[in-house]
Amino acid sequence: MQATRATERTTLSRACPATKTANAHETESCAPAEVSRCARFGLVLPIFLNWPENPDNPLLTVRIFILPETCSIPGMGLSLNRLSMPVQRCVLRKGSRVFALLGKATPFGLAPFNRHDIGINWALTAEFGCLRLERLLGDEEVTATRLFLPTASCYDYGVGGAGATLEVAKAVFGLLSFELEELINVLRLGNVPMLGFSHTDLRCSVSTCVIPGYWPHVVISNLVSCGNVVSLETFMRIMVSSLPQGRLSVRYPALQPLLARMSLLVTLQRHGIPYSAEIMDFATAPALQAVKV
Repeated sequence: MQATRATERTTLSRACPATKTANAHETESCAPAEVSRCARFGLVLPIFLNWPENPDNPLLTVRIFILPETCSIPGMGLSLNRLSMPVQRCVLRKGSRVFALLGKATPFGLAPFNRHDIGINWALTAEFGCLRLERLLGDEEVTATRLFLPTASCYDYGVGGAGATLEVAKAVFGLLSFELEELINVLRLGNVPMLGFSHTDLRCSVSTCVIPGYWPHVVISNLVSCGNVVSLETFMRIMVSSLPQGRLSVRYPALQPLLARMSLLVTLQRHGIPYSAEIMDFATAPALQAVKV
């Protein structure tokens, strides 16, 4: 059965009307759907539910992130400089700050990050949907919460594992997957914009920053030669800057809380520098040898 786009682990959200129709037979029996995908760190199982006491309620979807038994995950409270194994796509905490570590940024893409990279190599982090290069200090707390990203058959993304909540997902991605889908459905004219997926790195057509493989992004045009891909951060900034002309909050009152949160997100200060190929080339350039005199 075709997997639907919903929220992350053990969270409930309204599904789109097309999903309700396609999965009406599943909601009556509350039977679990097939496994939508096998993520690197576990499985994501969608379960479609409908409250029996009120059949008029909209369809609700629960996405459960299940970690494999063979997956070794550091416990809560373990700092990054004490890890004995590399990590990738995990959630870090430092004081009140919650953000994700996607891995070590290299000229050839992302690689697992280990304690020997602290203070030497760039770490690619995600906070409120923005990707930044940072020099981690090693005192960041590694949690047991992991990220799951879109696949070719399912555009859903979120967080899973111990400590996975809506607030953690918002702190990492800015927009939840069903919120992003709701915005795109409102803006869609023909078949664009649409949610995009790529195995390889892409370049944002507006900010020119790198969008790593599997990271959620938006396709805004069918003309590839003119640049048709924007990052999640750029999409939010375009939405906020066009609010006075588009009057979306007036035309779609239900979106007003989401648009207000997006307006706040784009004003928050970010740690690090934008993730671009030029920065990586400059950072990895061989140092000039000292000339002896």
